[in-house]
Amino acid sequence: MILHANAALSGRQRERLVALVAAGVTITAAALVVGCSRQTASKWVGRARRGEGLTDRSSRPRRSPRRTPAAVEQAVLRARRELRVGPHPLGWALGLAASTVHAILCRYGCSRLTPRRPREEVVRYERADEKADSALAFLAELERFYGRHGIRVERVLTDNGTCFKRRWQLACEQRGIGVRKTRPYRPQTNGKVERFIRTLLELWAYAHPYRHERERAAALTPTLDTYNHDRRHRALGGLTPLQRVNDLSGTNT
Repeated sequence: MILHANAALSGRQRERLVALVAAGVTITAAALVVGCSRQTASKWVGRARRGEGLTDRSSRPRRSPRRTPAAVEQAVLRARRELRVGPHPLGWALGLAASTVHAILCRYGCSRLTPRRPREEVVRYERADEKADSALAFLAELERFYGRHGIRVERVLTDNGTCFKRRWQLACEQRGIGVRKTRPYRPQTNGKVERFIRTLLELWAYAHPYRHERERAAALTPTLDTYNHDRRHRALGGLTPLQRVNDLSGTNT
């Protein structure tokens, strides 16, 4: 027998209560024997007489007129499968509150994202360790990218890898860029980048079983454009990264 956590009587005491009343004991006296109120005793005796049994009823209401329509629930589940994002991005995409989306996901047992099962052998994304030349090339491309959006690079934060030593320091000084280093064995310092990498792994690197590395490389630029221009972020209050930049040309924010 399944009982509610705060049930006044155990299943055995309910049966005892009903048996006492059936033997001629008054409900008030029987309630005193099993240790419950007269109202509780009357409830169980009444259910037994009507043939409803002595198990607890579900606390779920018979009707839920304000429950989300089935069509909306299916739209949420479909978007969850396709986009593989959390309640807030799904809510923004569908025009629903994040709490509503979360309730739907819990109702259907898919509140947690599970790893995507590859349909075939996946071509893994791997690259050799970075060198100073590739780091400097990245710095130049970084300046060009942000420059096209009217953003001046003031500081860069890197780990303590060998590619970020003397030549990196000199190149940053020539550009008037401040150099910042992460604390050793402290990944929290670089938490935003770590989260960005995880997002890229989910949305780009392992999102599809690419047939060739060229396909994966070709998919990177569209993914970055979507991330910066279209993908809204909970940490940014629902804005995209480019909307959040406070010195973006033409925004005046």
